[in-house]
Amino acid sequence: REFNELPHFFERRLDPSYEATEEYLKLFRQSELLTTVGRILAFIGSSFGSVLLLFATINDAILLHVKLGHFNLIWYAGILGIIYSAGKAMLPNPEIHS
Repeated sequence: REFNELPHFFERRLDPSYEATEEYLKLFRQSELLTTVGRILAFIGSSFGSVLLLFATINDAILLHVKLGHFNLIWYAGILGIIYSAGKAMLPNPEIHS
């Protein structure tokens, strides 16, 4: 970016590069296996997470006082959120990979 460049000049200078950038990114397709694993992780994280959310709407003390193993359900809700986020990160961007 140039010194004291106005935003509309900056956008006008960058606009021609967007089409070439999108074509370049389309060269790198994501593997079907990685996409499938991402969909499975996102499904598992969201389905079990929604069950825990349902429990929390019924009575929020359930998440704090019910334990599975050594951890309470709120810990599992955090882990399921991480699993969901990791699964969504593995999915291809539909705007780029269409």
